[in-house]
Amino acid sequence: MDWRRPDVTAIVKFNGLASGVPDELDRLVLWLEQQGYTIVRLDGSKGQRELRRQLGVLLKWAEEFGYRFEDGEGT
Repeated sequence: MDWRRPDVTAIVKFNGLASGVPDELDRLVLWLEQQGYTIVRLDGSKGQRELRRQLGVLLKWAEEFGYRFEDGEGT
């Protein structure tokens, strides 16, 4: 494994999640797209409920469990 690759680090160390600082984000996104990855951006700047709403849409939570993720107990 090449630990210098952001995808290896994200998958093995961070359960598939990658994040980047603003100065490096454009370069990281370009690299991931060149590798064939789909980019999903979640915006946490509008609070936890909005972030949970975004995650719920991404994960198709309501279709899977019958209620919206942002309406759950958060456990």
